[in-house]
Amino acid sequence: MTGRTPPPGPEALDPSSPPAETTSTTPTDPTPSTTVPGPAGPVVVDPRVSPRLWAVPVDDPDYRGATEQYRLVDSRLAQARAAFAAAQASLEQLGPAEARLTGRLAELERRRTKVAARLDALRTGVRELAVAQYVQGGLGTPVDPGLDLGAVTDRRRRRVLVEVAHEERLATVAALSAVQADLDAAWESTAAERAEVQRRATEADVARARAISDAEQARAELAVLAARAADARLEAPVVGLDMAFVVLDAYVRAADVLAAEAPGCRIRWQVLAAVGRTESTHGTEGGARVLGSGQVTRPIIGIPLDGTRGTMAIPDTDAGTLDRDPVWERAIGPMQFIPASWRSYGRDGNLDGVADPQNVYDAALAAAGYLCRVQPLEGDDALRRAFLLYNNSRVYAEVVLERTKAYDAALALPPGDPIVLPPGPPPVLPPPLPPA
Repeated sequence: MTGRTPPPGPEALDPSSPPAETTSTTPTDPTPSTTVPGPAGPVVVDPRVSPRLWAVPVDDPDYRGATEQYRLVDSRLAQARAAFAAAQASLEQLGPAEARLTGRLAELERRRTKVAARLDALRTGVRELAVAQYVQGGLGTPVDPGLDLGAVTDRRRRRVLVEVAHEERLATVAALSAVQADLDAAWESTAAERAEVQRRATEADVARARAISDAEQARAELAVLAARAADARLEAPVVGLDMAFVVLDAYVRAADVLAAEAPGCRIRWQVLAAVGRTESTHGTEGGARVLGSGQVTRPIIGIPLDGTRGTMAIPDTDAGTLDRDPVWERAIGPMQFIPASWRSYGRDGNLDGVADPQNVYDAALAAAGYLCRVQPLEGDDALRRAFLLYNNSRVYAEVVLERTKAYDAALALPPGDPIVLPPGPPPVLPPPLPPA
């Protein structure tokens, strides 16, 4: 919409959530989006329009198409989130398991090293003993007959002791070899178990990275679809009303602005809607339609006010600048101001720096100021007086009054805080008329 903030991205609903990371650290997946499924259709959070209208339902093929695509992509985002959560849960389980197995491998390696060192020492001792005995004649060689009996007995006794020690060392070597084999088997089994855990962790890490990528892609698509849905919503007809959503927003915003500027007026959007319906069928007179910016697609210009066809004779006041008629005045725009009145009451309702009678935001705000010459706008008599100021016809006043009541019954909006006006000099409103 011209002069207003563009629609937000999918992260606007949860500004506290940081963007997802792409490293192996735990990312935080942000929540989308500007279009959120609601009980009566999607709720579009669009800062360009009054927050009181975010939940108002509309119906239009373009809008339905955009919201349906949004739901599909939002479902993909939900699947990506679920995949991310599953992968993250796996990593949180596998991480401690890998650490535990790594610790066990380290302990097994320590024990293997210790056993290997003992075995190496024992085997060295066995070899040295065998060599020494071999040098001395070996174990079990015949005793020299020339030795005396005592010497023979001592020789035999030492031989027996050496043989026993040798057997004990061999038995220890055999036992430690069995322990070493068990430790090797346990190490191999633990290493294989850790390798499997690492494989699963790698798969989970890849799945998590894929989920993050899928989520980022879905969020990017959601941002585009949310903007498309918000734009389509502006021009879509409001369910239960005879106007486009952008027109309803123009009426509501104008009433809210006057609530801040002239609280004694108490004008309601339904009053402006009744006038707009009567003057131009909400900006659609002559085949025009209202764009999302509030601008009509073709200028709405009334008949010349030349005193014929029941009109007053009002000579031209603007050299045809606004009404394209250099001779007579003509009513212009969705709210049908004549150029002379527009110069007094024209307003820049959409804050684009231009007061344009062919823009529904500008025209609605100007009409609100014009009607607020009667204050307060409460009760049938006050409304009739205001409508007669707009068009001095009792039939006109009764038609607009009935339409006001119809809009009262058609749609109730939640109350909203008065609009905070931008910095600058306050607008100059005409004083209210005295009571009749």
